[in-house]
Amino acid sequence: MGINLKSDPFSFQGYAMRSPALSRTLKDMTARPAFVPLFLLLVSILGYGLLIPWLHLYIDDWIWFWTWEKFGAEGITRYFSTNRPAWGLIYQATLPLFTQTIVGSHVFALLVRWFSGLAGWWLLRLLWPGQTRIALYGALIFLVYPGFALQPIALTYGHIFLIYTAFLISLCYNLLALRHPKHDLLYTAVACLLSLVNLVTLEFFFTLELIRPVLLAVIASEKGSRGRHLMAITTRHWLPYLAIFAAVMIWR
Repeated sequence: MGINLKSDPFSFQGYAMRSPALSRTLKDMTARPAFVPLFLLLVSILGYGLLIPWLHLYIDDWIWFWTWEKFGAEGITRYFSTNRPAWGLIYQATLPLFTQTIVGSHVFALLVRWFSGLAGWWLLRLLWPGQTRIALYGALIFLVYPGFALQPIALTYGHIFLIYTAFLISLCYNLLALRHPKHDLLYTAVACLLSLVNLVTLEFFFTLELIRPVLLAVIASEKGSRGRHLMAITTRHWLPYLAIFAAVMIWR
């Protein structure tokens, strides 16, 4: 038996549906440009930031700090040269900022986590423009569910989520190119560059690239495309990313 949101006494959404004033307030708040970013920052701090002053280095973070201190930028590059050749370049750019303070590495990880939530929220807004509350709920779930316990491994997962954020923003610009044909070339160039960053640096989100044509098909179908026409539009917008995906597959 399904749950009726209008009658379920434990459902916040059900309560909001029974309360027009609360529903309007939620709608007004989520429509304000600054509300969602600040709210997601607050949730990120509550979820991951309260214990930062007492955190230290854990697991792989010791390796990155030691390699940087002992061998410098060249050592980091050599460390990753056998399995993730481009990954060391990211660490070269970021590690100098955090080798002076451990707290700085945790603040970095927290900010990247927040950025990833913002990117997820933006993606949902682009996918379903009229569903502002669903986009917010999705971003909140992305941030805190089911409970990300590896956040204290700050350098490792801060950089992993940095790449994840690049991938999400790539999807956003891909959808923007489809929604705004006048800027197709510019948006596609940005999206391809960020897609390339994801694929050449890390393998964690490699197969997530295959979700791209699905999202493109959703946008194209909104404009009335069906059948072969839908497939043609989706394929045309996906081809540059498919070429990058294939090229990196061969290179890897």
